[in-house]
Amino acid sequence: MRRAERALKRTKRYLENRAACKTLGCDYELDYVLAKPGAAIAYAHCADDIIKFDPLKDDGTTQSVADWSFSLDSDLFSYLERGYQLAGTSPGIHYETWLEINECHEDGINYLKGMQQYLCYCKRNGITVEFLREKFQYEGIDAMTLYGKPALELSGK
Repeated sequence: MRRAERALKRTKRYLENRAACKTLGCDYELDYVLAKPGAAIAYAHCADDIIKFDPLKDDGTTQSVADWSFSLDSDLFSYLERGYQLAGTSPGIHYETWLEINECHEDGINYLKGMQQYLCYCKRNGITVEFLREKFQYEGIDAMTLYGKPALELSGK
């Protein structure tokens, strides 16, 4: 995560938008980092500007992610299914992920194995419904009740 934070501050997008973001009263925040041997992907945001970048490269390039198309199902769970591991995440992303699971777990999650891997990460790292309720006033389901359930059972088929 530390390496990704440093790489974020060297991206062209961060440097170009730093003044604009300060005017809005925010700064780019690192949301999460995914890693597998020889590869990494990081996501960060400032207001509704979402960027994706490779923290292992020092070239400063980023890819814009439209906020309307960003989905933790396709932008997190799909990578987990492709062999990436969640190297770290901000507490706010856990809240957003649990909200997405709450809203979509019955028929809107396409990457159920990736969701299971995410829930395994939560179990190993103490991310609980109590933690989210205390920190964010989360009011959704306890996503951990879905942990370990077969994909067919989760999809309602």
